Formats: sequence, C-alpha cells, structure tokens
Amino acid sequence: MIINHFTHNNKDTKCDISIDSSMHPTDNDCCVTLMEEEICLAVPASHLLSTRQSLRLNETAQESFICSHKGSGLRDITDAYCLQAGFRPRVVLESSNPGVVRDLETLDIGIAFIPKITWGSIEYGPNISMVDIEEPRCVRYIYMAWQDNRYLSSASKLFREYLIDFFSDIR
Repeated sequence: MIINHFTHNNKDTKCDISIDSSMHPTDNDCCVTLMEEEICLAVPASHLLSTRQSLRLNETAQESFICSHKGSGLRDITDAYCLQAGFRPRVVLESSNPGVVRDLETLDIGIAFIPKITWGSIEYGPNISMVDIEEPRCVRYIYMAWQDNRYLSSASKLFREYLIDFFSDIR
C-alpha cells in the first residue's frame, strides 16, 4: 500500500491513496471529502491586529506573510482567498512545518494562515494570537482520492474505510 499526501491530479502516480486539500468539497467515484477545516490567521501578539476576534482578509493586504510552500494544497487555497479579497500575499518566508511557522511567528516576521484542526495541536503560546477571518470565509476541504482504473489491494481498501470512519468521528 502506497499513500501520498500530495495532489491527486497526476494520473501517472504510483500511489494507492492520496490525501490533499481543496477549496471545495470533492466527492465522486474515486474521491471523498474527509473533513471541512476553517483557516484563521496567526498574528504576533505585538501586532495591531492581535487584539481582534476577527477581521476581513483584505485588511491584511499590506502585511508580510509566512506561507506554506508554493504548490502545496494549503498555499494554493490561501493564495486563492487572498486574490478573492483583492490582493496577492507578500510572502516573506515559506514553510509547511507548523512548528517552524510558530517559531517564525514568535520572531514577529509576519502573519500566517493556520488550519484550525490539523495545525491546532501546535502550542502557539502567549506571543501569538489567533484571529478568525470573517470575509471571505476561509475553509479548506481535506479529501482522499484513489485511482479508479487501478487495482486496490485489500489493505488499501481497509485503510480507505478506516480513514473515512476516523474523519467521520472528527466531524
């Protein structure tokens, strides 16, 4: 059984199952949405926006951003939300590691998009404030996909069902 956590778009992949994210729920014969996850902003406590409960994303158009690497599902999604809000994010650093993003935040390098559930277990501490994005509503959908034209082993089928059950408990 081969599992990939990157995009399912490549039809030549050797992965039995891939897990990725999208701005929209994705369900068809070979793909299932596992969960919806809200995205918020991590803001250094010294920042003017740190005292806010929520904000409109366009209020951050002039900010420096710490983002996931270009081409990652989260980065594609957050870039699209920024464009929807009328700007391109000014990215000063890239990292897809939640711990690294937290450490860069504590150094007051920029603000960052944070998935509330999957990155929520990271202890951000008192030097970082989490601020909700009220407009546009920023969410991502975590989905699982598999090739419909390939043999899927019994172990892969069991694992696929396990993931569906596991994420249904989270929802």
